[in-house]
Amino acid sequence: MKVARYSPAIALLKDRFIISAGGSVSKAKYTNATEIFDAGTNQWMTLNSMHKPRGNTSMCAIANRHIFIFQGLQPNVSPTANNVLEYMDLDSCDLPSFKSAKWESITVMNQDFVLNEPTGSSQLTPNDIILFGGKGNFTYLFNFLNVI
Repeated sequence: MKVARYSPAIALLKDRFIISAGGSVSKAKYTNATEIFDAGTNQWMTLNSMHKPRGNTSMCAIANRHIFIFQGLQPNVSPTANNVLEYMDLDSCDLPSFKSAKWESITVMNQDFVLNEPTGSSQLTPNDIILFGGKGNFTYLFNFLNVI
């Protein structure tokens, strides 16, 4: 990796690429760095950074191109409807797509989701991501088709 860190969120794409975002660079400091590892060339490439540094979070990849990262803000940053979720479209999952991909902040309408800060995620169905963990014992269903 180009940015030293631990516990970044990771996701596998096309059984070849590992995207890594955020993570801790010290005890209470997170990074917004995003990188992708190409197992075919054994090289890391820097992608555009997230809007917010994130750690203790998870990431979910859908259809080998849509990347979502949830919560995981710095301890001194309060979650709001506009900062808890970011999205990146890696399009064709190739070098030109990697260079042009940018993170977008997504506005979250569910205030309970914002306040409970769920960080666990997994694709549940082709159209849905399940989110869990955080400050409560809540589970949320996120239909990403409303976003992309």
